[in-house]
Order: sequence, then structure tokens, then C-alpha cells
Amino acid sequence: NLGACSENEHQKLSSPNTYQSCPEAVWSSAEVLVFTGLRPEEIRGLCWSRVDFLGCTILIDQVITDAAPNQFSLPRSQALYRTVDLIGPAMQCLLAYKEYTFLTASTPEDLIFMNPLTGAPWSATNKIRAQWIGVLKKAGVRYRVPDQARHTYASTMLQVGENVEYVAKIMGHEDSTTTLKYYARHTHAHRVVEQPAAAASPSISGMLANDVLKTMRSRNKTATNGQQNASLLVASRITCERLDATDQSLQQTNRWKQLT
Repeated sequence: NLGACSENEHQKLSSPNTYQSCPEAVWSSAEVLVFTGLRPEEIRGLCWSRVDFLGCTILIDQVITDAAPNQFSLPRSQALYRTVDLIGPAMQCLLAYKEYTFLTASTPEDLIFMNPLTGAPWSATNKIRAQWIGVLKKAGVRYRVPDQARHTYASTMLQVGENVEYVAKIMGHEDSTTTLKYYARHTHAHRVVEQPAAAASPSISGMLANDVLKTMRSRNKTATNGQQNASLLVASRITCERLDATDQSLQQTNRWKQLT
């Protein structure tokens, strides 16, 4: 268990050669893991109906586990029931992947990522791990479990200065104490990830850092009156688009509380 990927390993994973030598479903699921911090069971249960392309978010309210591989299960804690912001590369990946399963979806619950070898849902997490090993081998990166993609996401977010409470929420931690327990060393200002040279192939951490920094600047920037009005219009439109999703979210929360 080697932990989060290094900068050099990021470069190898994101190279065109690695992308071209892997099945689309395998590369895309790995890309989403790295840029969202999701767990493998959350990737297995991710459906198109949970993706908000307008608001750039995904709703995590169901998982598929090895204990119940043929049905959706509720997250095992309330903290894991959350909305995750889609950083640029993750959104681009899902948009590009729509042609594979979105356009053929017959019900709102159709899964996004399927086993490329069978065309069926992943039957077990170790099947994802086997494909993950293939990606690492093709990239020339030493083995680590798929969960380390999640740790790469968290450590990079903190290295570029993202708020600890926000990272805790995205990761599904009960509170920031858990986040700091594992990632405190990444919060120091001198650990900020440098941007790759323009001529080089962009690394995963470089792209993630770039998107996080842009988001933070946007979040902290004082808008002009014109910008404020435009933001209100966009917010109103997003609110209208999310009404159904919000109702569904509340229903799922009530179901979770009843079970607990």
C-alpha cells in the first residue's frame, strides 16, 4: 500500500499512451475516482440520474457492495450520503462517456460504469481491482489499491489550500477530525502543488490543482453588480432544475433514518 500517487506517477497515468491502451470504461472510471474521491462501491452504484450536468455535481445516495451485488444499498452512514462537486476533468470524462451507456439507458437507474469485458454491472470489487492493475501496468506505475485514487484526490485538494471542512464533506468523513488524522501533513502552505509546464503532458494533480484554485478564486472574488445579477439568474435556473432531485434526496434520507 504505497499511498497517494506521486507527481511522476500522475504524468504516466495521464499520458496518451496509457489512455489509448486501456478500455474506455476502465480509464473513465479510474479518471472519475481520481477527480471525485469516490469509493469503489460508490462508483459501482453511480447512475446517470444522479449526475447534475447543469450544477456540476453528483449525488451519492446509493452503493453496490460485494455483500449485495445485484441491488442498490444505502450508504452505511449519514456522512457518506452527500453531493460531490464535479471538478473539470471529472465532468469532461462523464460528458465524453455519455455515448457508451447514457444514450442506451432504458431506465433512470441505469448504471454509468459497466464491466467492459461482459457489458454487465461489475459483479465484485475485485473485478474493478483487476482492471485497475492493468491500467497501472500499462502506465508503468507501481501497484496500489483503487482506494488510493481517493487519497490522491484528498491530499491534492488540501495541498492547494482547499478548506478542510469542505474536503471532509466531499470525502464523506463524519467531521474534519477524521480528515486531519490522515491528511494533516498535506495542509501546509509550502506543500502547494506546482503547475506543470505548458509543453508537458498535464498531470492529474496539476489539473486537479488548477481546477481547485480557479474554483477557490471564483468563490472568494467579490462580484460586481452585473455579475451578482447573472449569478442570481443562474442560481434560480439551477434551483428549478434540482427540485426533483432534492425531493428524491429527502426521500432517500428518510429511508436511511428509518433503517437506522
